[in-house]
Amino acid sequence: IHFQSVADQIGGGNGTLACIEAGYIGDAVIVAQPTAMQVCSGSRGLSFLTIRVRGQGAHAGFPKDGVNAVTKAIKYVNALQSLEAELDKRYSHPLWKSVKVKHPMTVTGISGGRFGGVVPDECEIRVNAGYIAGETSKDLRLWVTSALDAVTCGDSWLSDNPPEVIWEPVQVEPSATDPDHPLVRIMLESRPDAKPPSAVTALPAISDLRFYS
Repeated sequence: IHFQSVADQIGGGNGTLACIEAGYIGDAVIVAQPTAMQVCSGSRGLSFLTIRVRGQGAHAGFPKDGVNAVTKAIKYVNALQSLEAELDKRYSHPLWKSVKVKHPMTVTGISGGRFGGVVPDECEIRVNAGYIAGETSKDLRLWVTSALDAVTCGDSWLSDNPPEVIWEPVQVEPSATDPDHPLVRIMLESRPDAKPPSAVTALPAISDLRFYS
């Protein structure tokens, strides 16, 4: 049995990759996560992106003389929330059946404006976008890009001044192991709480499981 305590899960999984490259592999792998003893044989994918929206500055007392980048940015935030709901209705996977949000489009940061007396001329949105097994980062980019483009084309200012969309280099792919795999069944039957085996589900977060499955 090899116990690996590694770093850099969020940054790309370099700790686990280093162990694999060093030859530390096995017949089966258990990735520890805080699941309250729930057996999860899948984990979601992840992409980070930043959306930079441009406006036009003006005195705050004359807002119509400018273009508020923050209110324009909110259009993209709303579009991402709608996309989240749409994707959850259109696409699923057996392991994600009990997961409340399967395609989270989580806004993790928003910043804009420099002074309270001026219409903000820029706004930046940071997004943590998720997807599930059976989908790829290419699929996710296509869906997100289409949703953002629809907002841009539907607004005269944004059409002439489209936002800058930056996809971060870290791409975390989803993973899935068959719930009927012998190790998964053993894990279910070996739960220390002595409760009847519960259904296998997916972790609603990323994990280094992707490097092994």
